[in-house]
Amino acid sequence: IRAHVQYFPFWDWYIISFAYEADYNRPIELAYRVTYLSAASVFVAVIITLLTVFHLFIKKPLNRLVNATEGVSDGKLSTLDEVPGSEFGHLMHAFNAMVVSLDHEKSAVRDLIEQLQSIYSTLPVVVWSFDRAGIFTLSEGRALAGLGLKPGQVVGQSIFDLYKDNPVILEYAQKGIGGEACEYESEVMGKIYHTVITPVFDTSGEVKWVNGLALDVTERRTAEAELRQLRNYLANIIDSMPSILIGVDKAGRVTQWNSGARRETGLTSDEATGRPLDAVFPQLADSMTPIREAVAAHRVLSKPQQAWPDEGQIRYVDLTIYPLAANEVEGAVIRVDDVTEQVRIEELL
Repeated sequence: IRAHVQYFPFWDWYIISFAYEADYNRPIELAYRVTYLSAASVFVAVIITLLTVFHLFIKKPLNRLVNATEGVSDGKLSTLDEVPGSEFGHLMHAFNAMVVSLDHEKSAVRDLIEQLQSIYSTLPVVVWSFDRAGIFTLSEGRALAGLGLKPGQVVGQSIFDLYKDNPVILEYAQKGIGGEACEYESEVMGKIYHTVITPVFDTSGEVKWVNGLALDVTERRTAEAELRQLRNYLANIIDSMPSILIGVDKAGRVTQWNSGARRETGLTSDEATGRPLDAVFPQLADSMTPIREAVAAHRVLSKPQQAWPDEGQIRYVDLTIYPLAANEVEGAVIRVDDVTEQVRIEELL
């Protein structure tokens, strides 16, 4: 039992009260409990408020920023609603500026790609790229149609599988992967292509990918072959003629030399071509001035029955000079015919 004494001086009284210990401590314990509960409630409220603030002003904007960043890595460029007056607001503003800049650059790159594809589609070439493993990453150009292909059709395929039966292409593909720039010609589906290969290197000097450009030169090679055949045909005709035929340019240097000139001088065409006519054919040294005059006047000049000394004897030749003036090429063709027998018969008559 707990006793409590209270003195009141006005009345000069003493009031003594008695209470059981449990009853005396009950209000105190209740006060403690109320205090504890209040403190706990305040603490929980503070925690909840902090969590709410964290979610609304930190976690939620942060998640939005993270999701937007992941979207950028996936190629999705979208801006965020900025949170004003906070560090996240400044961060989002900077992020939005970056997204706008990337979007402009992406648009510029897309426009450039479209321009290049437009150019490729009009050029009679095949433009392609493949990586270090030989996998095509680009295939464009109007000349793809000649191979039965469409732009981008072989992207993702291996050059080593696609052209496994063409050792020339495989050889130079390996050279390109090895870092060597080169040119070559190969035949694909009956067409001849002149190809230029250029490797692209990274900052460490390793090959990143290989670019290639192939031009269909079938018609040109066919024309060259036909021209060679025609030249050989004309050379055979010229060599089969009994006359001496010599071509010279306007400076008097030999450009054509047939078999008659070879028999007369003992010099081959390779030995005579490019040299002055009077040096390789001394008998025509006195004719250089008439040759130049005929070329300048663009008229045929004939000098019949010219006397040539020949080992103590006299030979007679008809000399004809045919000027050339076509395709900005000036010169002359000189024809020499031996008429010695004809002159002697005429003298006998």
